[in-house]
Amino acid sequence: MEKGFKYFLWIIVLGLFVGIFIAVKVPKPSITIYEEIELKKIISDWNSDLPSNIGTVGTMDSIIYHDRTIIYNITVFGDNGIKEIYQKNYNEFKDILKYSLLVMNGQRNMGNLFSSILDNKELNLGFRIYTQDGDFTEWEIPGHELNEFTKACQMSPTTALRTTIDMHIEIANLHLPVKIEDIQDPIKSVILNSILGDLDENCLPKSIVHVGEDIIFEYNVSEEIIDLDDLDIIKNKPEFVERFTSSIIEDEDVHEFLGLLAISHSNMIITYEGRTTHKSVSIRIPYYILKKYCKIPQYLLS
Repeated sequence: MEKGFKYFLWIIVLGLFVGIFIAVKVPKPSITIYEEIELKKIISDWNSDLPSNIGTVGTMDSIIYHDRTIIYNITVFGDNGIKEIYQKNYNEFKDILKYSLLVMNGQRNMGNLFSSILDNKELNLGFRIYTQDGDFTEWEIPGHELNEFTKACQMSPTTALRTTIDMHIEIANLHLPVKIEDIQDPIKSVILNSILGDLDENCLPKSIVHVGEDIIFEYNVSEEIIDLDDLDIIKNKPEFVERFTSSIIEDEDVHEFLGLLAISHSNMIITYEGRTTHKSVSIRIPYYILKKYCKIPQYLLS
């Protein structure tokens, strides 16, 4: 039902930065030979757990260190034509990668810390996004550029996450709300396929709204499938919210996404609006429940 989340999951890849910045201790001018050896060891250890799935939309393949650059190799599933979208919107995707650092600030300002360390150590960050034909699109961002960005762009982690959603929707040229007839249209790109390919016509995404620390996903639903009157009665009961959260993480992509919300200190609200009655019912999942059910190790969440 909530599979629409997956369409931007691969952009902010969970765990990209976690573990690496911990390896480099207190910032000093440039990186010493000893620190470089330690960094390579940490990356080697990190690779022992790779490749790993990013929901059902791609894989994190490996992390390499070359020429003072930490490079993340990622593969996305779907149509190879996604390369054209990357090239056409190359700078916009680069900005999305930068905003992911700000999302990390929900946990002990890890984004600012990481960009500062890269800058002080004169290191760069690289991304290679592979398609199924083995071709890839590459971005490289100098540490000083990341650090300047994080200093200049002051926003809450929740706002940063919402910004990446806005940018991705614009890049994909996907206009919400999704209509029933949209499901039957041919889907070419991996971005559109990942949201429209698995949609249930009984529960269609209507909008994504950001209010304060809440990110709200609105759905247009069939009352024959979801009894909104019954839902309205139990929506605020703690035991129901717990059951509801445990049920939605059965979808692997939703499970991944909860981690992004937890990292950004966001709350999640799912609003169902009846297709016939227009009755609206909202289920609020606060941060403390999200972090309980997400995949992110608890010691990394504040």
